[in-house]
Amino acid sequence: MKPAGGGAPLPRLDMAAGFDYKDCNMPTEKASPPKFSKLLKAIILLLLSGSIAQQQLFPAAAAELKTEYERWVQRTWTTENGLPQNTIYALAQTNDGYLWIGSEGGLARFDGFHFTVFNRSNTRAIMKNSITSLYPDRDGSLWIGTFGGGLLHFRDGRFSRIEGLGSDSIWSIRQDGAGNLWVVTIDNGMYFLEKGKFPDLVIVDGIAENRITASSGEGSDNIWIGTRDGLVSIKKGKKKLYTSRNGLAGDYVYCLFEDSRKNLWVGTTTGLSCIDKNGIRNFFKADGLADNLVRSIGEDMLGRLWVGTEKGVTIMEQDDAVVCAIPQNLAGDAVMAICRDREGDMWVGTSAGGLNFLKMNEVRVFSTEDGLSAPHIQSICEDGRGRLWVGTHDRGLNLFSGGQWRSLSRGDGLPNDAITSLLADRQDRLWIGTRDAGLQCLDQERLTSFLPKGGRAGDAILSLFIDRDDNLWIGSDGGGLNRFRDGNWQHHGLAGGLKSEAIIAINQDRQGNIWAGSSHAGLHVLRKGAWRQYTTADGLAGDTVYSVHIDETNIIWLGTNGGLSLLRNEKFTNFREIPGPLNGTILQILEDDSGTLWMSSPRGIFRVRKSALAGSAASAGELIHCRMFTEMAGLKSTACAGGFQPAGCKSRDGRLWFPTQKGLVMIDPKTLESQPRPPAVCIETVRANTLPIGTPGTGLFPAGTDRFDFIYTAIHFSDPQQIEFSTRLEGLEKKWSRPEKQRSRNFAGLAPGRYLFRVKARGQAGIWNESGDRFSFTIRPYFHQTIWFYILILAGIAALAAGLFFFRQRKALRQKLDKYKLSTLSADKKQEILLHLKKTMEKDKIYLDPDLTLTKLAESTAIPAKHLSQIINEQYKLNFNDFINRYRVDEAKRKLLDPAAKDFKLLRIAFEAGFNSKSVFNIAFKKNTGVSPSEFRRLLNGD
Repeated sequence: MKPAGGGAPLPRLDMAAGFDYKDCNMPTEKASPPKFSKLLKAIILLLLSGSIAQQQLFPAAAAELKTEYERWVQRTWTTENGLPQNTIYALAQTNDGYLWIGSEGGLARFDGFHFTVFNRSNTRAIMKNSITSLYPDRDGSLWIGTFGGGLLHFRDGRFSRIEGLGSDSIWSIRQDGAGNLWVVTIDNGMYFLEKGKFPDLVIVDGIAENRITASSGEGSDNIWIGTRDGLVSIKKGKKKLYTSRNGLAGDYVYCLFEDSRKNLWVGTTTGLSCIDKNGIRNFFKADGLADNLVRSIGEDMLGRLWVGTEKGVTIMEQDDAVVCAIPQNLAGDAVMAICRDREGDMWVGTSAGGLNFLKMNEVRVFSTEDGLSAPHIQSICEDGRGRLWVGTHDRGLNLFSGGQWRSLSRGDGLPNDAITSLLADRQDRLWIGTRDAGLQCLDQERLTSFLPKGGRAGDAILSLFIDRDDNLWIGSDGGGLNRFRDGNWQHHGLAGGLKSEAIIAINQDRQGNIWAGSSHAGLHVLRKGAWRQYTTADGLAGDTVYSVHIDETNIIWLGTNGGLSLLRNEKFTNFREIPGPLNGTILQILEDDSGTLWMSSPRGIFRVRKSALAGSAASAGELIHCRMFTEMAGLKSTACAGGFQPAGCKSRDGRLWFPTQKGLVMIDPKTLESQPRPPAVCIETVRANTLPIGTPGTGLFPAGTDRFDFIYTAIHFSDPQQIEFSTRLEGLEKKWSRPEKQRSRNFAGLAPGRYLFRVKARGQAGIWNESGDRFSFTIRPYFHQTIWFYILILAGIAALAAGLFFFRQRKALRQKLDKYKLSTLSADKKQEILLHLKKTMEKDKIYLDPDLTLTKLAESTAIPAKHLSQIINEQYKLNFNDFINRYRVDEAKRKLLDPAAKDFKLLRIAFEAGFNSKSVFNIAFKKNTGVSPSEFRRLLNGD
């Protein structure tokens, strides 16, 4: 390696003057002027941040990342996404996992993927679309309050209306510990509903019925009642009134909420109150509330209070009652409803902005607002003091230490702002690779510039690596690979056996061999002084190798432009046949403390168990689950950076760091939930012969039902796009289907018998909900497919044989006066022809041909026409035309019953069923059904 600048205490950076780039000596120190340069001052400032003590990257993570919980993944749904209306009044989650949304435009059920809307146009029980309140019953049903439409109950897929309330406008609903319901109406007081009994009006002395707004408590002996004139407490018959005169934040009580610590929170139009064993505490806008009008209150999984106001959400810590955080701007200011789902994520309904979803980031992204000089990161490394060095695309170098970011750029005297590679060696020196200013070495307060031997002044340094003998390896774009130590270096290029001069990744195995990943020339290994090349022709997944990771068992994991490769015992194993990120570009591979591999790619960051990959290598075809981390996990961009080394690192505390185009990503594997709840699974729709039916879990279907369609879903709101399903139809299939994201499955040509359809799902963590959901059904056979049919056939044959015997005897007695006449078809042959004919008609639907003739049918079935005619006449007692038209009428009936064809004209249905004449269609339809096609449609529509 040649010095391009001296090792002096940084008086200036003269990159070329006075140096021979062909010289191989150590850097020569140059005299420094009496005045420090700007670069020296910047470096001293950088180094001071970590020179006091050897410290971890996050010595006090809780203090340094105090606003961590303010960083939420947020998503919004509006009418453009299927929501019935953008004003949300109520939110609730039922036991089956569905989120229910009460809006101004009706009720919606949401699985994270699509909305199912119930309103007055499609649900008879819903008389008004304004849904004001929701309460999930512990038995899995749902109570629904409306404005003007009364109280509704949803159970087992059906809505019913509760009679007996003095008002059709409901303010709030709650359930006490005994399972009884308390319903507050808008204009006629509060009602008590004991299970199975008629609603009773709750009369409270001194409170007008039309003044009650909310209720809370365990039962009639311990109840809180919110009114427009204050808060009433009734405990064991004793009543107490709280107003602004005796400490309440306001007189008009809008909502009540009891937190996990049994504190009562009172939202009023003029502030928030907390009532606990110590008395009343009040909070107002001056204390940090977004607004004094409190409309809704909720609690997150960390016990923090979410206060929905007229001007957004405020998050409060309950211990010290200090307002701690306000999340990102919600779509809509007035927060009408707050709900926490079973996964711990938060849902917020607003007055005009639709439905908002907020979940805590699983990753931490550092960007310019945190102090980085630029969001586009290219390289990261940790030095011996636990400090993090970050190189940017075009804004210089950053150092994170002591909880603070500091930067060094060309303006401070750095030769180049494009940092491509970083390496901290065992002597606490920082090696800095740049795009077009060569290699820099920062040693305490000295910065020295180098140019690798064989390289050009403009070559980018792509990779840096220190082997176990303290040799520094430098890979460049155009200069090949160089080894440097103690002023001596060795150049490896095309002449030395390398097949590429662009080296992206470098590593060393347990035997001391050096592995080098190149651009477009595959993988190289330096073994016993000679280079060997591996390419796709040898089994490598791709010829551009971005990352070389060697684990403790000496297995080599390779990230390439063609996916992941595993090299073990000189044999490559690839994962191209496995759907997912393993067969795409992989830029970096890191291994956490548990042995899980983490990989970056242009589509995001993902993790996979190393044991699963090794198992797949041992048994080809085994499916592997990869957990993806995308925007739903908190990434600002899924486009990770790569093509440099290191394009990511693992710090000494076990955290993983990846560069992206929009910030530096930090993932702490230890904080991620190891066994998250698998998604709830539900079969939503079953269709038999294209006709929708209910889903009670079982069904009995008539003969001829041979097609079934299943539509199902799984509820996992954190990242519904990663949900995968596997299905199995017992009675037909022995194995589960391959995991896929499709939410439907259909089966055709099913024979009579008993079946059980099962579906299971897994979410982003890869844990299957093995119980899933199921639907059992039985298809009845036609009579000719039953055992009784064959018994009758045998009996008929026996009777025929007996009759023939006696007939022959009589003929013989008559001296054979009449000529013996028998059909040339045996009974077995007739049965064979009959079954073949029926199978052809039902499976091939040849009757749809409007020009079908007996000759065509004979050619299609390979049965002589005279035999077909005999079978049709004898078995069906029909002529050929009537026999064909009966099938066409059945086809027309199926289309008339299909909701998708409700707007089709009868003539279109006739032609699609195989008729070529409307008059023939009408005659045949009435002959087979007793009614005309138009009468059949009117009866079907209930006219």
